[in-house]
Amino acid sequence: MFEATELTLDAWTTTAWTELGLAASNLSHPWSHMVLGTVSENGPRQRTVILRAVGPENWQMVFFTDLRSPKIAELQRDPRISCLCYDAVSRVQMTVSGRARLHLNDTLSKLFWERIPVDSRRNYVGLQPPGALIDPPSTNLSSELPETGLTEEQRAHGRDHFAVVEIKAHSWEILQLRRSGNFRAKFWTSGESCEGTWIEP
Repeated sequence: MFEATELTLDAWTTTAWTELGLAASNLSHPWSHMVLGTVSENGPRQRTVILRAVGPENWQMVFFTDLRSPKIAELQRDPRISCLCYDAVSRVQMTVSGRARLHLNDTLSKLFWERIPVDSRRNYVGLQPPGALIDPPSTNLSSELPETGLTEEQRAHGRDHFAVVEIKAHSWEILQLRRSGNFRAKFWTSGESCEGTWIEP
């Protein structure tokens, strides 16, 4: 990932955002599954989400979730958010801090809903909110749900639960682990540009 990247701040941040863009369109990319951190009433919470879109020109990232998920309530209460991506092969880590903007049944969420595969829409037709207490264990899918495709009613049900979360990055750090010595850099937005500095790993 960073093996052939020139050791300059511009090259590092450009490479990192390019890789994020690749990860958003390729589930096999090591950065496609990122750890997302929010602040709940009881303290920090983390979970893995899938990176769905990236806007490198304005430092934005997008993921999808069920609007009934606890993370939505957490972000409505406190929009501060963090992300962590790690590639175990190249040993490069990127952490992002920013603020979340929620898209609930608006133009952007409807646009993404029409783009996602039918099979993926099944994730949003659960009978109970994510995190609800149950016994015995359940997939949270109706027994009437077809194995392939959804009825119009089921599609509408899923669309009503579908949320897009847009992350506006304010700062990010890149760490590369090397046997010969590690390198680390920090970047932050400044108006319509970004600035950066090398920091001790």
